[in-house]
Amino acid sequence: MNSPEKQKPQQQSKPQPQAQEQQSPKAKESDLTRMRGQMEVMIKAYNDEKARSEDLAVRLKYMQADYENLRRRTDKQLDDMRRYANEGLLCSLLETVDELELALRTAKHGTSDAIVQGVEMTLKKLKKVMEQEGVTEICALCKEFDPSKHAAVGRVETDERNEGTVIEEVRKGYMLMDKVIRPSMVRVAVKPVAAGKSGCGLVQATGAVIETKKESKQDSESKIESGSKSQGVN
Repeated sequence: MNSPEKQKPQQQSKPQPQAQEQQSPKAKESDLTRMRGQMEVMIKAYNDEKARSEDLAVRLKYMQADYENLRRRTDKQLDDMRRYANEGLLCSLLETVDELELALRTAKHGTSDAIVQGVEMTLKKLKKVMEQEGVTEICALCKEFDPSKHAAVGRVETDERNEGTVIEEVRKGYMLMDKVIRPSMVRVAVKPVAAGKSGCGLVQATGAVIETKKESKQDSESKIESGSKSQGVN
């Protein structure tokens, strides 16, 4: 007898339909087309995200620069507020200094030494307190005229000093730290000019205030005189 294994018929492989073999290249081409489309969409999304990231990075850089500028500006403002917080008070005390100096100059002519010494001590203490707060006098006498520190209130024609030199200090000027809180009122030396000729630019600049005052005073006087004459006629 033959064994059952030998009696099993051998299974033969079924041939695939010819139609499937013909559709296989088309399916592959369709898959490639679909993959290309997906790849293009992914590349476009990547480029868009990259451009967005670059734009955000630029904005962040500008924001950081603006923040640094704001921080420096704020720090400077706070520092100025701390340094010049007493500016108003110190400017008011300068008038007291002027009055004490004037009283001291007046007291030296016929006043007792005790009063003079008392005023001198008061003035020294006041100046010491102001120096501790950062107030210093502006050195103007015999210096070249500086518009940022000096205010010209007069001019003196002379050949003994160079033109533009401060030859008289009418009122002292003061600085708080590196800031001018009151300019010095001075008279400036100018070269003598011939009668009937206008002075140079410096003469006109330094004497502009006085010339304006003289003209306004003359105008006022002429108005008063004309008013008096009209009243007399009436």
